[in-house]
Amino acid sequence: NYLSGNSPSSFDVRRARIKFTGALTPNSRYGLQFDASGAVSTTNQQVTTREAYAAYTFGNGDIKKNLTATAGLFPTPFGYILPTSSATYISPERPLAFSEGGAGIFNSQDYDKGIQLSYNTSQQLLFLPAGLKLTAALVNGTGRTSEDTDKFKDQVYHIGYQSANKVVSLGGSYYYGQVNVPGVLAAPAAGTGSTYTGRKKELYGADIQVVLPSGPFVNAEYVGGLFEQRSYFASPGATALTTVYAKDNHIDGYYAVGGFTFGQTGAHPLTLAAQYDVLRRGEGPGGSRFYTDKNLGYGALYNLDKATRLRVWYTRPDAVAHLP
Repeated sequence: NYLSGNSPSSFDVRRARIKFTGALTPNSRYGLQFDASGAVSTTNQQVTTREAYAAYTFGNGDIKKNLTATAGLFPTPFGYILPTSSATYISPERPLAFSEGGAGIFNSQDYDKGIQLSYNTSQQLLFLPAGLKLTAALVNGTGRTSEDTDKFKDQVYHIGYQSANKVVSLGGSYYYGQVNVPGVLAAPAAGTGSTYTGRKKELYGADIQVVLPSGPFVNAEYVGGLFEQRSYFASPGATALTTVYAKDNHIDGYYAVGGFTFGQTGAHPLTLAAQYDVLRRGEGPGGSRFYTDKNLGYGALYNLDKATRLRVWYTRPDAVAHLP
């Protein structure tokens, strides 16, 4: 709810961001991104940092041929759409299973703090084909808004492949960590200090993107695994979100978006697209259809010029475990 005082009608600035990137030397790069979105109350008028990282590429500094080390606040390298800038993908918001919203499985975690290693295979390397990108990151697991509350460093791994003609891209991801719960020893917990054990979060992901030069495109992605927490509205009409520990709880979700871009190499490309996405928050013991969200969306995007894009989009919830 972005409206102050639950106003039934209000204009709002959803996003207002600026990003700076550059190279300090042939080997060293930096990135800074700030968010100055419109205030929703007198106490929420702030500028927040979304990215703040330094990266060093070994060798001659060519990121397509050498290992790169990154430290700071950077995009979480899980899947395709989570680390993708909201300025570039089709729908106005990320699909449910990959949302950075507080009720999702990546709570404020489109960016996270930590260290990362990445390597591109621009040419055949031993058994690795050209076109691969390998990424491994060690992060707080609490996103951009919090410290490492559970004293556990989460691990994120991603392997991606793009064909030489950039028509087909594939990816696989793995996440091993814990659910971010406010308070270091939020119940249930076992042990203290270095033996503290929180709610487990072990996710697997796969994604594919196909973009044909003639105009058709399709993007699809899946995530599933262990997520020992459920968030839902406990009763019809409830306004308070219930978040509970759920031992051995398994979740899964996916999205598929497809469409056609007319004149994609011209000055004013027009894209027509539709998207369907699902998040099942409780597939293990005690799971229920009442923990499932489904969205159907469609719309059009038109470039007024090279820097300005007009987007008209409609989303209809088919199943709602949360208030819209």
